[in-house]
Amino acid sequence: DVLAYVRSRFGLPIIGMGRSMGGCALAVCAQEEKDIVGYCFWAMPNSLAVTIKRALGEYYEELMTSGRIEVSDVYGKMVLERSFWDDLVLYDMDAVLQMIPKVPAIFIHGSKDDIVLIEEGRANYEIYGGEKEWYAVDGADHHIALNIEETQARLLAWIVQHFSA
Repeated sequence: DVLAYVRSRFGLPIIGMGRSMGGCALAVCAQEEKDIVGYCFWAMPNSLAVTIKRALGEYYEELMTSGRIEVSDVYGKMVLERSFWDDLVLYDMDAVLQMIPKVPAIFIHGSKDDIVLIEEGRANYEIYGGEKEWYAVDGADHHIALNIEETQARLLAWIVQHFSA
């Protein structure tokens, strides 16, 4: 739906940007959407199961035994069903990244990310077979909030380098 909206509203080449699990969604979507001309994968997990287990922490065992949990944090409250977990483990991000069109891509990751470890981002970068750039944001966490201006400048430079007419 997002891509359909962008196509109809702007009629411009599409550079997809996905942060965290949104990066996984972008990669999965890119298998079928052949008009995406570039990707920005920002703090993207390589192993969804490992990342979600780490992120759930103490809630993981409860989800496995009860089949449903309610998680509250600084972002609000959400309910997760066991079926969410069961679906996640079906995705092989290595295979997905190998199947998407090989267009320019930038992989951005915070060096102090404790939700999606930098090794996962680096694994995604290594497996991707197209033209690519790795950008580790020194000292940044999963949200890269403290380094956002520097990161935005690097991303803009990458866009200009690859997509300026």
